[in-house]
Amino acid sequence: MLTVKKKGFLHKEFNIPLEYKIIGNVSAFSKVKDHYTWVNTVEELYRRGLKAKYILIGEGSLELEIKNYVKFKGLENEIIFAGFRDDIHKCIPEFDLFLFTSKSEATGGVILESYACNVPVVAARAGGIPTVLLDNVTGLLAEVGNPSDFANKVEVLIQNSAMQDKFKNNGYEFLMTTSTRLIIGTKILAVLEEVINNNNLI
Repeated sequence: MLTVKKKGFLHKEFNIPLEYKIIGNVSAFSKVKDHYTWVNTVEELYRRGLKAKYILIGEGSLELEIKNYVKFKGLENEIIFAGFRDDIHKCIPEFDLFLFTSKSEATGGVILESYACNVPVVAARAGGIPTVLLDNVTGLLAEVGNPSDFANKVEVLIQNSAMQDKFKNNGYEFLMTTSTRLIIGTKILAVLEEVINNNNLI
């Protein structure tokens, strides 16, 4: 596993106490990403007293709507809207956990990015996500749209360093054995060769 050292710059930038964990997400503010469940999960974790701050990176058509929802929930001091960033590759390694509530996703490439950054993931059991996040092997899956289930999974994972290490190691191994450019290129080439051979195109 590649070791990615946290630099603490998000703690400094947003004045987050060092003893607080950072739980983050990177995605466009669109309906499919289900930020409502994300905010509701934060509300549940806040009620439980988890010492964490929550960062949303991204922009989109629903951004103002979600900001208003956060105000309605009284979570303005807990959820940080970081906006568009061109240093996401530096931000993700600063997360202690990646919380991904998207309710319909082809594969969830950002999950693979989290693996590369050694960040454990809790994600929705939706779409193609279970093909890249193996439940209790490379991360934890939660029921779509269920903030209580998400909060339970986050709470279990954030408090269990052994489980985090297991997922970091397995996630990085999964990435390196299934999703590098070389491996994907080889798979695509094999499919093309099969199509050519089956259709007598040569």
